[in-house]
Amino acid sequence: MIKDDGVYLEKTCAEHGNYSVLIWKNKKDILSWYGKAEMTGTLKNDLCPAYCAKNGLCHEHKNSTCCVLLEVTERCDLNCRFCFADKKNSPDISLEKIKNEISSFVIPGKTLVQLSGGEPTLRDDLPQII
Repeated sequence: MIKDDGVYLEKTCAEHGNYSVLIWKNKKDILSWYGKAEMTGTLKNDLCPAYCAKNGLCHEHKNSTCCVLLEVTERCDLNCRFCFADKKNSPDISLEKIKNEISSFVIPGKTLVQLSGGEPTLRDDLPQII
């Protein structure tokens, strides 16, 4: 909830009732973070989403990608108890395939790309990917 002096988290507790907690002091900052997102359109391509998954977003598909989670390796040299990724010894996805994935789903300067998988820093070609 945005109020005069900041942003509040409002909750209801069965035992204690309603309460609110200040979580951000500068209302002006948080309001500046809101973007003017375009409305999504109606999907007209009967082949979607299979077409878009295979070939990148089609011209009739009015949604845009806001974040791409790109799994670049399944290798990992850590042993985190809380990790949900499977450690595998599968070969890494090729740099060429990564470039194709990026060109299909990423708008330079607009789309957030998160490298994931096992541990992306194990790739020798990480600078080329970035």
